[in-house]
Amino acid sequence: MAHMGWELENMVPAPAATATVRASFVTEDGIMECYGTTVPTDTTAGYAPGCVFQHADGAGGATRYVNEGSVTSCDFNLMITTDNINAQVAAASAPVGAGTAQTLRQTADGITSSYGTTVPVDTTAGYAVGCIFQHTDGTNGTALYVNEGSAASCDFNALTTGENLMTTITTDQITAVLNAAGLNPNVNATFGNVYWVDADTGDDSNDGLSSENAFETVGAAITANNVAFDADSDPMNTMYIHSKTYTENLTAFPKNCTVVGIGGKVRIQGYHVVDHAQNCRIHNVQFRSSTASEPILTVGSSSHGFELHKCVFEGQAAISECLLFTGNSSDIVIEECRIGYETNVANSPDIAIRFGGVANQRGKVINNQIFSTGIGIQIDATMISGNFLLIKDNVICAGNSTTDQATIGIFDKTSGPKGGIYVHNFISAADGIQFVGTSVNVTSENLCMGNWVNQAGTASWEDGGTID
Repeated sequence: MAHMGWELENMVPAPAATATVRASFVTEDGIMECYGTTVPTDTTAGYAPGCVFQHADGAGGATRYVNEGSVTSCDFNLMITTDNINAQVAAASAPVGAGTAQTLRQTADGITSSYGTTVPVDTTAGYAVGCIFQHTDGTNGTALYVNEGSAASCDFNALTTGENLMTTITTDQITAVLNAAGLNPNVNATFGNVYWVDADTGDDSNDGLSSENAFETVGAAITANNVAFDADSDPMNTMYIHSKTYTENLTAFPKNCTVVGIGGKVRIQGYHVVDHAQNCRIHNVQFRSSTASEPILTVGSSSHGFELHKCVFEGQAAISECLLFTGNSSDIVIEECRIGYETNVANSPDIAIRFGGVANQRGKVINNQIFSTGIGIQIDATMISGNFLLIKDNVICAGNSTTDQATIGIFDKTSGPKGGIYVHNFISAADGIQFVGTSVNVTSENLCMGNWVNQAGTASWEDGGTID
């Protein structure tokens, strides 16, 4: 043992490494440690399992190997370290994308994944159907392509993303698809235009298509809408009117348009005579007039589908009517509106709502507050065809007067069966519901029932009205 210690302390260095492997420790099981500049060739005999080989000129972490084979057939593999993992990954990485497409994955069907700076030319063979090509210098949504051709003749097209949707699909392409499906290709048929009106910031020279480029007047917005309607009658447009007083006498309403007053009280000061207001729906707008003996709003013929919701009509003088409907229209709706000046009886209309046309079929007057010292609702004798007019859930009175009542709540002047339906109204009037005509069937043929009437100071349910 003393000799062994001396030998270890005074050991002469072993020879330098060469291509021929040199053993540094050997047991009866075989070589346990060795070194050299060349890793032992697989299947070489004599190296014990677990033998460590030190690669004397190894680099990049490739310095120590271990035999995972047998003493009769070695299999040296690199020991794993942080450095050589990184080196192995780098060595295994695919080359940088170049003009020629590089293959990432390939099956018997062809190349299934590839990349490069140039998209494969159409008709090139070898790319499987559905092969993904990554365009390594693609921009604006042109980073991924898919082969929609065949393995024999490729056809790579850019995958649609949010970035490239509007640049890769044109209006003509949309139109062609819709035409092929038998659909109306007019994109505006669904969405329509949105018009903005703002008396403070708007200008009638603007296009009115955004709040920043609003029109100054309601009339300018109506003109723009109707020009668009005349060019294409399909769109259902929208108009937003910012809170302000607009002093205008309107001669037209927007066709196929929903009008909404926003941001507070929107008031249009003036008197208005319109026709052809089909499918115009107005919400949250106050109409006020100081012109005596004139209706605030006259709606003429061909105004089918005209609607008023949560609107206010009041006069600053003794006006004739708040609302006058003339001509022939259908499906008119007046709902949740205040008609008449409830706090100023002197400015009360002679008639709050008057149907003075030839026919107003399937109209609805529902859940309104109607104020007049004269007549709340009048249906003229000119209504010669069946009207099926529903008047329901309205409050009809003279206003906040403690002594005055309306003269007539509902006045049906037609002389024959017209199919009017008058149900569940609350009326304070000298004559709650009055019919004109000598036919005993006039009242029964107008469905009149369940109306609560305070008539000349006496309250009662009224189902039949009176015949004068």
